[in-house]
Amino acid sequence: MQKTLDMDHTEEINRIAKTIYEIVNSEGEILGSHLGIAIKPHLCTIYGVSNEVAALGEFKANYGNLARFISNHCSDWLKIVKKSGLDNVYALIGSGDAEANKLEILRSKVESIQISRSKEWKNFVNPSFKNQLLINLENQTITTGQSFGDDQFGERTYLLESLTTDDHRKIISDFIDKNTHPDDDRFTDRAFVSEDDYWSRWQDLLAKDKDLARRWKVFRREKLIDCLVQQIAAFNLSVPDSLEIVNAFSDQKPQGREHEEDQLRNHLIALIKVMEFEDLEALPIPAKYMTLGEK
Repeated sequence: MQKTLDMDHTEEINRIAKTIYEIVNSEGEILGSHLGIAIKPHLCTIYGVSNEVAALGEFKANYGNLARFISNHCSDWLKIVKKSGLDNVYALIGSGDAEANKLEILRSKVESIQISRSKEWKNFVNPSFKNQLLINLENQTITTGQSFGDDQFGERTYLLESLTTDDHRKIISDFIDKNTHPDDDRFTDRAFVSEDDYWSRWQDLLAKDKDLARRWKVFRREKLIDCLVQQIAAFNLSVPDSLEIVNAFSDQKPQGREHEEDQLRNHLIALIKVMEFEDLEALPIPAKYMTLGEK
């Protein structure tokens, strides 16, 4: 089964975001104006032009200014730490160990998307499927299967292994260790965790204790997210590339400023179509738009 990601300019956005990440990561903190200067040569490479003015013009035509691009496409890992006059000062989210920061960012992103509705997520967490998920960031596809040929692997393909029954047994054992009393007779004998029918027996126990079931639901979700995050982190990718894999598990399109503008325009067009002539005449249209459309 293959799912194609519907994202405009995905590769272009990711290349720009990776460039911003690398610049900020090397500087620690950087003024927005300095970041704008530092990114210009890279934009020439991305757009295949030698003129920085032309490259910057292409960037602005697609995304507006740099601050807007950062707000729409880098806010998961980049933040404004302070102001210097009218200029923003940017830094990566988190502090201290870079790997710990990456894990924190990835967990936060996974928790922010509606991952449980994704077929890819269900394939990842369900041990019955025994699937692998081949994520190709080059052509923006996710392929689910039990094995893949060498011709399906490329420079930007990454293989995720679905969780096993042993993974789920361990999550149950960890939960019992951390959420039950050692003298609780229900869990004195944990042999059932190793049995073939461990899952149904575990569900029977939870059905008799609503509070335990509630805590299990939260604990299990956190552990499943940890399993996904750890596998992605093991690829040793940049934060933008890692987040691109996370986004593959969401059926939702990115909700950036461009999306909000499209929604607003469509809403206004729908209103105009049903408005009375007198109301249309009374609309406060800025003067700079009054001559548009005149012959």
